[in-house]
Amino acid sequence: MRIVRLAIALTIALGACDGSRTQAPPPLDPPVQPSQGGGACSQTDVDRATVVRFESDGSCLSGDVMVLYRCTPGAVPVLRISSFAGPALFLGGSFAVPVETLPARVRFAGRGHGTEVLIADPLAPSPSPGASISPSPSAEGVPAPEPEPLVYVRHDGLTERWLRLEGRRSRNDPPIVWVVGDSILDGGREAIEAQLADWNLTLDAEVGRSSSSGVALAQAAADQGADAVVVELGTNDSSSSAFRGYLVETLNILASVPLVIWQTAKGPDDATNIPAVNATIREVVPTYPNVAIADWESFVPADALQEDGIHPGEGFEQLESDLVVPMLSEWRATLSTEGATSCGRKVVRETS
Repeated sequence: MRIVRLAIALTIALGACDGSRTQAPPPLDPPVQPSQGGGACSQTDVDRATVVRFESDGSCLSGDVMVLYRCTPGAVPVLRISSFAGPALFLGGSFAVPVETLPARVRFAGRGHGTEVLIADPLAPSPSPGASISPSPSAEGVPAPEPEPLVYVRHDGLTERWLRLEGRRSRNDPPIVWVVGDSILDGGREAIEAQLADWNLTLDAEVGRSSSSGVALAQAAADQGADAVVVELGTNDSSSSAFRGYLVETLNILASVPLVIWQTAKGPDDATNIPAVNATIREVVPTYPNVAIADWESFVPADALQEDGIHPGEGFEQLESDLVVPMLSEWRATLSTEGATSCGRKVVRETS
C-alpha cells in the first residue's frame, strides 16, 4: 500500500505537465529529506541499459512510477515519471541546465545510487544574490505561460534542471525548426542548411541583430507550429536589463514549442556586455522546462575566432552547426525508437 500511495503522490506532483491543475503542497523544511530505508533498491541493468531505481520513505519505487535509464553508455540519460496522462519524460546530458539555487517550493521525489530527483513549481530566478524568488513576470502584452512543474536531478554535487520531453511525437514531418540569430549565425548558414536538409528549416540571420528582434521571429515560429527553435542572440545587446526583458518575452511566446535552445555569447575579454548576457541566460533559462542552453561560450576555442574575438575565422564557419545540430538531431531521435528512449519500454517492464 505504501508504494501505491507514493505512486499517487508522484502522479499528482506532475499533473500540471499534462494540463491538470492541482494545488502545490507546502514546502518541505528542510527542502530535501533523506529516505529512511537506505539501499531499498538494488542496482538494475537491462541488457545494455544502465538503470537507476529510486526509493522514497524507505520503499523502492516501481519502474512505472519513476526510473532513470541510459540505453547505451554514450546515450542521453532519460528520467521517466508517472503522470495522469501517461509517462512524463525528461532529458539530461546536453539538455540539462545547471542551477545554483533551487526554488523555495521544491519537494523531494526520490533517491537512488547517489542521484536525487526533486520537483518544483516554476519560479523566476532571484534578481540579485540573496533576493527572494518571485513568480516569473510576463512581458507587456504577452500572457505568462501556464505553470508547469520543473524537475531537477542532483548527482555528484551538481544540480540540473532537466528538459521536459514533449509527450506528443513531433507534430510535423519533417519537423519544423526555426534558427534565428545575428552575424555569427549568418556566417555558419551554409553548414547549418546542409546539416538540416531533412528538416523544414527557416534560418533568419541578420548582421547586428539584437534580442529585441527575436520577439517577432519567435511569434512567427510559434504561429507556424514549430517543433524546435534555436535562438542565437545577445552578442549585440548593450543592456543586460533590456536583454532580460526580451529573453523572458521570447521564451514566454515559445512556451508551447517542444524544444527551444538559447545559445550563449562569446566576445573579447574586455567586452563588458557578454558576461552579463550569459549570466542572464543561465539564470532565466532554467525556469522554463522546454528550454536548453547551447554553450557557445565554452564550445568555441579562442584561436578559432577572428581578431574581434567574436566571429569564427576562416575555416571555422561550421562551428555553429557543430554546436546546435547534434542537439537537434539527438532530440529528434528521442521521439523515435532509435534514440535515447529506445529501451524505455523494456526498462519499465523489467523494473515494475
